[in-house]
Amino acid sequence: MNRAHIETTLSNLKRIAVFKQHLYGKYPKKGTKDDILSVMRDVAYIQWDPITIVAPSHVLSIWSRVGDFRLKDLEELMWKDKKVFEHWTPILMLMLTEDYPIFHSLMRRFPQSMAGSWGFNC
Repeated sequence: MNRAHIETTLSNLKRIAVFKQHLYGKYPKKGTKDDILSVMRDVAYIQWDPITIVAPSHVLSIWSRVGDFRLKDLEELMWKDKKVFEHWTPILMLMLTEDYPIFHSLMRRFPQSMAGSWGFNC
């Protein structure tokens, strides 16, 4: 199989990484559900920390990438549309339901898969 060889610079790789993390460019006028899903597809998951100083961490993560969005849209993506779900691995994360098959084997082994990370045996 002949594979194309791509060459680039470290500078270009950094630009791509920042771009794919949605940390560069203009925000949409009003973030939509599709904007939230686009971010989640590119970053794979959004961490949800239990500590809230300014706002919940998952809200800050999405806001820093989408700009002004309705929290109700995120809640609907989770609870009504079922396109986003929460999973504990050993941190709480928001993930796309379309990625569920990727995480299914870890979920099946829970809590055994988590035992080492928490320092106790199940």
